[in-house]
Formats: sequence, C-alpha cells, structure tokens
Amino acid sequence: MRYGADLVPAYIFGENQAYTTYSLARKFSQWSYAVLGVPIVPVTGRWGLPWLVPNKVDISVCWGNPVDVGGVNVEEVFERYVAELLRVFNENKAACLPPDVAARGLTIVKRDLKPSKM
Repeated sequence: MRYGADLVPAYIFGENQAYTTYSLARKFSQWSYAVLGVPIVPVTGRWGLPWLVPNKVDISVCWGNPVDVGGVNVEEVFERYVAELLRVFNENKAACLPPDVAARGLTIVKRDLKPSKM
C-alpha cells in the first residue's frame, strides 16, 4: 500500500494434498509455535516418508485480478483481496480439486496481530 502497487491474489490448488498431516502433528505444530515461535509441521508424503517425497497430485496455480490499494484503508483492501481470492477459488475448485475437497470450500481466518514494539 505504501507504494501503490496492486495486489494480485493467487491460489495454489492441490498443495494441501501433497502431504498427509495427522491430528497429533497439528497439535505438536501449535505447541512448537506457542513455545518456540516456529511451527514445526510433521508430515508424510508418498510411501509414508517424512517431507522427502510428496504424494503424487496435480498442483495448479490460479491468479486473480489485481486489487487496487490506492485511496482506501487497510481493512477495505483486505476485504477486496479476500473477495477476489474467493472468486478465484470458487471458479476453479471443480477443475482443480477432488470433489470432496472442493465441497469443503475455502475458509479464511483473519487473526488480529499483536502490536509490535518500536
């Protein structure tokens, strides 16, 4: 926003299917982030190997239309960015995802950032 450059949303379809995660691994990742400030994400790929070989899946990158950042506040830009990202997801999910995954839709979670000390 500082330089007025448009934001171009992109969604990468299939990357969540490249590796398998487990509920215990997610809890470990949350714990490592809370304690160490770094999420350690244990995943397995093809043949049950950790991180080395991803599952065989198609990966597709779909680009959205540029989102203008000029003359508005951050909240407004964020809302327009999310709207465009949702449009990209909804227009491409059927062609780029397995039906059961596409049916889950896209959930976007906005987290409040803690104020940084200057």
